[in-house]
Amino acid sequence: MRGKSVLLASTLTLLATLTTTLAQAQQLHFYVFGTSGCPACMKLKLSLAKEFGGEALTFYDIAEDRDYLTALHRIYELLLPNSTAKPIPLTGVFVDDRLRLVIVGYCDVDKLRELLSRAGSRVVVYRLGEEWSVGERVASELSKLFSNLREPLRLKLWSRFTGCCQ
Repeated sequence: MRGKSVLLASTLTLLATLTTTLAQAQQLHFYVFGTSGCPACMKLKLSLAKEFGGEALTFYDIAEDRDYLTALHRIYELLLPNSTAKPIPLTGVFVDDRLRLVIVGYCDVDKLRELLSRAGSRVVVYRLGEEWSVGERVASELSKLFSNLREPLRLKLWSRFTGCCQ
């Protein structure tokens, strides 16, 4: 009887731990502005897809679509208003559909995880070892610029295959 109690208690503990772990799991999505000719962009794209899966990544090739380039310029106006530099890759990291991190330039996956662990509920910008937060208004506009470009892309891709909407 004692063996069954220990087994039952162990099973319940395992189920509780598993439930807690699943509840804490966060859905990540990465929006990356770059070009297919940029080695750092391709390295980031491949490492994110390998680590988090291809469905967790949206890549905006600024050389192929003027809307993407316009969005990139607007993001830099918000983040670095007095700078003429607009380095790529530029990555917006969303946790559970909320922008939490913007990375200017290349960042390896380990550093990305470290930054996310410290971000909390604010939007953190990381550039060349420097970190700062942005206010709610800027965070809201950044969020739209990163994530709302998906729909026009889907429409453009659909129209290429169907011949409509051109």
